[in-house]
Amino acid sequence: MDFETIKQGRDDYLVAALAKFGIDFDLTKLETDPLVIAYSEGGGYQETLFRQRVNEAIRGLSLATAIGGDLDHIGATYAGIGRLVYPDEEDDQPPNSQWDAAQGKWVETDALFRARIVLAFEAFSTAGPEGAYVFHALELDGVRDVADAVIYSEEDAATYSNTLHADAYSMGLIPNPFPGRANGNPVMAPEILIVVLPTLSYGAANQALLNRVFRACTAEEVRPIGDNVRIEAAAVTNYDIEVKLYYAPGADASAMAAEAKKRLEAYAADRRRIGLEIQREVIGGRAAVDNRVTIDVVKPAADIVPGPKGVGQVGTITVTTIQVEGSWS
Repeated sequence: MDFETIKQGRDDYLVAALAKFGIDFDLTKLETDPLVIAYSEGGGYQETLFRQRVNEAIRGLSLATAIGGDLDHIGATYAGIGRLVYPDEEDDQPPNSQWDAAQGKWVETDALFRARIVLAFEAFSTAGPEGAYVFHALELDGVRDVADAVIYSEEDAATYSNTLHADAYSMGLIPNPFPGRANGNPVMAPEILIVVLPTLSYGAANQALLNRVFRACTAEEVRPIGDNVRIEAAAVTNYDIEVKLYYAPGADASAMAAEAKKRLEAYAADRRRIGLEIQREVIGGRAAVDNRVTIDVVKPAADIVPGPKGVGQVGTITVTTIQVEGSWS
């Protein structure tokens, strides 16, 4: 309830209470009246604060709405996990991070931590479910170096790629390489293929990262007996975004360009997930910050279709504004 509604209720109560003593009080609209100031306005303000505090406390108990320390409490109490940290220095904030003063480190945001808490419950049954493997790949060794992971098996008609990978042979656990894992060979049960994407702050995938993911997903207390796990790096397709905004005289070109670039940056960040396409149509829609502008998407020249084991990674985002002759009037 807003303040005015609360104040009105207190006004009505004040009038009714005074009427019992024969006092005809009709000054509730007079903001300078002492009773109105002390009871209706002052009391109403305190009641508003109290109601807000109650609402915040209730939201703090829900995984969907908890933030900050409340979310940390839910993660620790019910899922037994904490936020992953980034290795970056204080003056070098990585994407999707927030500063934790207590630890003196950059940690994952509320949104990322909330998503991992949901996955944590699947991990209770080891890495049998798909979500459990995703959880352990993201959890890694407590450092936020993996941005995304997808799990494939025979049911997904997945195939192997001739790319950087980690498996029991590469880790020195068995003497001979696995047969049937050439480029294009199908993933056959009980084989599990995990494709991972590093965070932007980590950089390009390397053997060290894939080895860490393999260890995280195949520990004795994690991997079900019989699962044969292989880790591959996602294939990165680099692209740039360039759009032109044609606008009529009278519009604030710099403000339009800034807002369009902000929206495009958010779109590119959201689509940096394994298997997601980058669509020119959506790029044009995000850049259309005003109904009076015409959008020309110069780059990419075609939709980016990275495939089930690939990801589109944006480079530069350029927004150019061009004033057209005349005006809409």
